[in-house]
Amino acid sequence: MSYNIFNKNASFQGTAKGESGSVEYLVDTHTDQSIVGAKTFNGPLTSSTGLDFGAGLISGSGKVSASFFYGDGANLTGITADTANTAGGYSYNKYDATTSAAHNPNGVSGFIVASGSDINNPLSASAITSIHLSGAWEDGMVLHIKAPSNASSFNLNINASGSDKIDGEDSIVLESDYAAVTLLRCHSTRWSIV
Repeated sequence: MSYNIFNKNASFQGTAKGESGSVEYLVDTHTDQSIVGAKTFNGPLTSSTGLDFGAGLISGSGKVSASFFYGDGANLTGITADTANTAGGYSYNKYDATTSAAHNPNGVSGFIVASGSDINNPLSASAITSIHLSGAWEDGMVLHIKAPSNASSFNLNINASGSDKIDGEDSIVLESDYAAVTLLRCHSTRWSIV
């Protein structure tokens, strides 16, 4: 058992609980504190220098928020993304580089890469491929399109839809191996290369 001996005045904030020597409601605002066992907090838990839970479990029915989170998230479960606004979100889509049938991302912004024909080089193509930009697009949506590793042999054609234009053109061609282009949807009928 340890004791605290004061030789000067002591001042505490809060109210002492007093049961079995418990001082849970006394607040020490000037030294490091440790909490052992399960505790329930009815208000926000804050720190100006961060909270470290070691390998412990954090659970709650409210929100968890921070200006940043640290770690790889490998042990997070039950996490879902907000899909209410896809204009600024990114997805990962593949187009079939083994057929000349046009791929249509159909209004889904994000990354578009080849799903190729060679297991040793999955970005390779075995056919000239097209991406057709029809569908419901919103201004501000972004597409990052990557050509196959052998685009010099099997070009990737990117076609605007209807009266839409890509920097004034009906289509553009990625004809260099591993070429890429980023397109920004703007002015309702135009794509800009950025």
